Amino acid sequence: MTWEQKRDAAMVRVERASSVEDRLAVKWAIVWCSQENENFTGDDVMYRLEALEVTLREPRLIGSMINLASRKNIIQPVSCPTCLSQQNRPSARRHGSPQKVWKRGV
Repeated sequence: MTWEQKRDAAMVRVERASSVEDRLAVKWAIVWCSQENENFTGDDVMYRLEALEVTLREPRLIGSMINLASRKNIIQPVSCPTCLSQQNRPSARRHGSPQKVWKRGV
Protein backbone atom coordinates (compact mmCIF):
# COMPACT_ATOMS: atom_id res chain seq x y z
CA MET A 1 0.00 0.00 0.00
CA THR A 2 1.39 3.42 -0.98
CA TRP A 3 1.60 6.33 1.43
CA GLU A 4 -1.25 8.04 -0.46
CA GLN A 5 -3.50 5.03 0.04
CA LYS A 6 -2.60 4.89 3.73
CA ARG A 7 -3.29 8.62 4.09
CA ASP A 8 -6.65 8.33 2.35
CA ALA A 9 -7.64 5.32 4.46
CA ALA A 10 -6.74 7.21 7.64
CA MET A 11 -8.84 10.18 6.53
CA VAL A 12 -11.82 7.91 5.92
CA ARG A 13 -11.40 6.44 9.42
CA VAL A 14 -11.29 9.92 10.96
CA GLU A 15 -14.45 10.98 9.09
CA ARG A 16 -16.31 7.83 10.12
CA ALA A 17 -15.26 8.22 13.76
CA SER A 18 -16.49 11.83 13.87
CA SER A 19 -20.03 12.86 14.70
CA VAL A 20 -22.34 14.49 12.17
CA GLU A 21 -22.30 17.61 14.36
CA ASP A 22 -18.49 17.80 14.23
CA ARG A 23 -18.45 17.32 10.44
CA LEU A 24 -21.06 20.06 9.94
CA ALA A 25 -19.24 22.45 12.28
CA VAL A 26 -15.96 21.98 10.41
CA LYS A 27 -17.68 22.27 7.03
CA TRP A 28 -19.26 25.61 7.91
CA ALA A 29 -16.08 26.88 9.56
CA ILE A 30 -14.23 26.18 6.28
CA VAL A 31 -16.92 27.99 4.28
CA TRP A 32 -16.81 30.94 6.70
CA CYS A 33 -12.99 31.14 6.53
CA SER A 34 -13.05 31.03 2.74
CA GLN A 35 -15.58 33.86 2.56
CA GLU A 36 -14.15 36.08 5.30
CA ASN A 37 -10.43 35.75 4.51
CA GLU A 38 -8.50 36.14 1.29
CA ASN A 39 -6.33 33.14 2.32
CA PHE A 40 -6.62 30.74 5.24
CA THR A 41 -5.11 27.62 6.80
CA GLY A 42 -6.31 24.84 9.06
CA ASP A 43 -5.28 27.02 12.01
CA ASP A 44 -7.84 29.61 10.94
CA VAL A 45 -10.54 26.94 10.80
CA MET A 46 -9.61 25.81 14.32
CA TYR A 47 -9.70 29.42 15.57
CA ARG A 48 -13.20 29.80 14.10
CA LEU A 49 -14.36 26.61 15.82
CA GLU A 50 -12.89 27.84 19.12
CA ALA A 51 -14.75 31.16 18.70
CA LEU A 52 -17.95 29.14 18.29
CA GLU A 53 -16.98 27.08 21.37
CA VAL A 54 -16.90 23.86 19.35
CA THR A 55 -14.58 21.17 20.70
CA LEU A 56 -13.86 18.45 18.18
CA ARG A 57 -13.57 14.87 19.35
CA GLU A 58 -10.98 14.35 16.60
CA PRO A 59 -9.15 17.54 15.48
CA ARG A 60 -7.64 15.70 12.49
CA LEU A 61 -11.11 15.98 10.97
CA ILE A 62 -10.18 19.49 9.81
CA GLY A 63 -7.59 18.19 7.33
CA SER A 64 -9.97 15.58 6.00
CA MET A 65 -12.76 18.12 5.52
CA ILE A 66 -10.40 20.63 3.88
CA ASN A 67 -9.40 17.96 1.34
CA LEU A 68 -13.08 17.18 0.71
CA ALA A 69 -13.85 20.89 0.22
CA SER A 70 -10.94 21.11 -2.21
CA ARG A 71 -12.16 18.13 -4.23
CA LYS A 72 -15.61 19.78 -4.47
CA ASN A 73 -14.03 23.11 -5.56
CA ILE A 74 -15.39 24.95 -2.52
CA ILE A 75 -11.81 25.99 -1.86
CA GLN A 76 -8.62 25.85 -3.90
CA PRO A 77 -4.92 25.94 -3.12
CA VAL A 78 -2.98 29.19 -3.22
CA SER A 79 -0.06 28.69 -5.60
CA CYS A 80 3.33 30.36 -5.51
CA PRO A 81 3.48 32.69 -8.54
CA THR A 82 7.06 31.73 -9.41
CA CYS A 83 7.22 27.98 -8.86
CA LEU A 84 3.48 27.13 -9.03
CA SER A 85 3.68 24.85 -5.98
CA GLN A 86 1.12 25.23 -3.21
CA GLN A 87 2.01 27.91 -0.68
CA ASN A 88 2.59 26.95 2.93
CA ARG A 89 2.52 29.00 6.10
CA PRO A 90 4.05 28.06 9.46
CA SER A 91 1.46 26.92 11.96
CA ALA A 92 0.97 29.04 15.05
CA ARG A 93 -0.63 26.07 16.80
CA ARG A 94 1.64 23.16 15.86
CA HIS A 95 5.23 24.25 16.53
CA GLY A 96 5.65 26.04 13.20
CA SER A 97 4.93 23.00 11.03
CA PRO A 98 3.97 23.98 7.47
CA GLN A 99 0.28 24.29 6.65
CA LYS A 100 -1.20 24.57 3.20
CA VAL A 101 -2.76 27.90 2.29
CA TRP A 102 -6.25 27.92 0.76
CA LYS A 103 -8.65 30.42 -0.81
CA ARG A 104 -12.26 30.43 -1.94
CA GLY A 105 -12.97 28.15 -4.89
CA VAL A 106 -14.00 29.29 -8.31
